[in-house]
Amino acid sequence: MSLIRRADLFVVVFPLQVAGLPDLLFQALAVVVVVGVVVLVGRVVLKIAWRLVTIAAVVIALLLGAMLFVPQVF
Repeated sequence: MSLIRRADLFVVVFPLQVAGLPDLLFQALAVVVVVGVVVLVGRVVLKIAWRLVTIAAVVIALLLGAMLFVPQVF
């Protein structure tokens, strides 16, 4: 399977290299794609993290309020 993937990549990349695009552009494209993926994954993770922090803050505030108004319970 590795040879098939390399062959497929060769079929796609070789015409672009023959057209005169230097390797530096391919490297720059790869870096931009990787950074984009990291940013998208980071946004999803941070969105979930903020929800967890908000839920934790509400739960702690409710517990603190319960302790202040009903001290015998806790």
